[in-house]
Amino acid sequence: MMEMEDQFWREVENYLVRHGVPLERVTKVDLVLALLRINTPEALVEAERLVGKPITRGPSAIPPWPPKPVSGLPRSSTKIIRVDFPPGQHQMVKVGMTRDQLLARGVTRQNIFRWTRTGRIRWSE
Repeated sequence: MMEMEDQFWREVENYLVRHGVPLERVTKVDLVLALLRINTPEALVEAERLVGKPITRGPSAIPPWPPKPVSGLPRSSTKIIRVDFPPGQHQMVKVGMTRDQLLARGVTRQNIFRWTRTGRIRWSE
């Protein structure tokens, strides 16, 4: 049992060294993140012990990337004729796209409605 525990803590130490965390400056947060990234049952138990609360694993929150393609026959003929967003924001919204194409790329109906109402996007008639 003691050998397994020593091996576990060596694995944690190796992880921290590999990722450039100076061992003399390791904080509780660094240690918990390292334990969660090691992703073993023993690491989870130790992370829960350090945090003081149970840790549950949820579904991944990473959005689908790359965005879905916009090709195909659109059902609506209304297309975007103007896009007015600050540079770097909402790069997936482009002139010539239809509502269906925006929805296929993951834009919500609420966002489309809000952007239309505030004049961020203009539609052909």
